[in-house]
Amino acid sequence: SRVLADHVAAHTRADRDKIHVIPNGLHAGWLATPRDYEADQREIVVGWSGTASSARDFDLVAHALGRIVEYGDGEIKLQLVGLPPRHPSVATLHRLIPRRLHDQVQSVEWVHHGSAYLSVVAGFDIQVAPYRPDPFVAAKFPTKAREAGMLGIPLVASDVLPYRRWAGHGRGV
Repeated sequence: SRVLADHVAAHTRADRDKIHVIPNGLHAGWLATPRDYEADQREIVVGWSGTASSARDFDLVAHALGRIVEYGDGEIKLQLVGLPPRHPSVATLHRLIPRRLHDQVQSVEWVHHGSAYLSVVAGFDIQVAPYRPDPFVAAKFPTKAREAGMLGIPLVASDVLPYRRWAGHGRGV
């Protein structure tokens, strides 16, 4: 957590002594929430959640997600949580897919963390977590892996330090 605080201090005007890193945690009540898959479910929801700062890495997957939506031809929805509908990443996706599929890309503003946020993320069938390797990302906890694992959602994440460590690879890296 010291590395994370140092990185934030180095890239902002914040006083290092006033930066406090709060440990991540999820309410244990979500462990008892079963996934409800229906045998005749036609639509698959691929989800991304983040903030404006993590949207900087969205371009790593934009082309692939656009192809997935197009390939699904109305049966695959992309749900973006934490990006306003007019965010450049949403515009990029709309340029990559046919106009008839634009309604398959849905974006909602930032959702307050906690039960409201997890309720939205619980609607994902697959979650993506694209990140570029940098000191900030390396110092973070793999929060998306914790969320997806707790909710029973398959996660496709970048091969960066926190997620590599979570998966059991790269020990001592």
